[in-house]
Amino acid sequence: MTVINKLELEATLAMAAPFLMSKSFAPILTHFCFGNNTVVAFNDLQAIEVKYKNDLNCALPGGLLIKLLGSLQNNALEIVQKIDETLFKSGKSKFKLPTLPSEDFIFEMPDTTGCERIRLPLDVISGLSNCLVSTSHDLAKPEINGIRLIIEKGVLEFFSTDSITLSRFKYSSTNVPKCSIDIIIPAVFCEQLIRLTKTKPTDVEETAFVEILVSAHSDNLFLVAEIDKNVTIFTRLIDVEEKMNFKDIISEYEDCLTDWSIIPKEFINIINRACILVSPEDKFPTQLEAKDKSIFIDTQSSSGRSDDILEFDIDIEPGRLKINPESLKRVLNTMSHVSFIFPKNCLAFTGCNGNFLHIVGAKGMED
Repeated sequence: MTVINKLELEATLAMAAPFLMSKSFAPILTHFCFGNNTVVAFNDLQAIEVKYKNDLNCALPGGLLIKLLGSLQNNALEIVQKIDETLFKSGKSKFKLPTLPSEDFIFEMPDTTGCERIRLPLDVISGLSNCLVSTSHDLAKPEINGIRLIIEKGVLEFFSTDSITLSRFKYSSTNVPKCSIDIIIPAVFCEQLIRLTKTKPTDVEETAFVEILVSAHSDNLFLVAEIDKNVTIFTRLIDVEEKMNFKDIISEYEDCLTDWSIIPKEFINIINRACILVSPEDKFPTQLEAKDKSIFIDTQSSSGRSDDILEFDIDIEPGRLKINPESLKRVLNTMSHVSFIFPKNCLAFTGCNGNFLHIVGAKGMED
């Protein structure tokens, strides 16, 4: 029999739960694996290993375990593991769960000997978070399901695109690792990396980074991130025959990115209003037209129409284009400046003290 604190177990499982497979494609992938004082979860692409002192050596159904623990009132929890089931007792409450042998678990952290070890500064995690707005779920285009990480010549860059928007976060610092890396990290893994590093202090040198290890073999591409001494996560990397040349694509716009304006607060309200009127089938329902220091914004849909005028302190290059307001809504709250690039049929935004660039594709009025 083992006696543990229910709250500590719940906290451990909460960290690991997003790495469980939601559907029972393979039953073991919906289970937490306990053993060697760790809890492991694996969804066939990503995995987590959390150090947790316990005497269990089995796999327990994840969803059921979390729900049943949440129904208990007492924090003192007695656990007895038997051959094919585990008994939980808390106060006068008892429940049993069927178990699978830990030997059935199909994952263990890979050998990282020979991997490229990189200290990723926590300063760049906000940039990684911003780049998530441009990722896609299109399974036919695996590259745009992830975020590209390129480190070379002392510069770290993240790139992402969903074929309509494009994001780049650029970080230059003495903290940038002295190595050469070019990989594509799945967006779902980036989300978990961001979640698990949110509470790490950035003002303590010993914790102001995440250790990542990147495999050196092209036939087994993976990344392991050591969040801290207790939590390690794993992902398979996205492999494509030919990677997109983000740098060349962005260079086509950079000559036009000269006139930046502070984003007026009213812009957010105008776009929110436009989004209320449009439906998913409306592709480019909002028209923008620039005259002198004003942008005239007109949204029409089957639900109604909105007309607004946005005033700036400087003259805006005249032009017109159509855009989907939803593509603006998801970034406006975190950006500081905007540039209207009518010749290229797009808008550009910057944020993160100028380190983040976000380009939103539009449609020309003649199209």
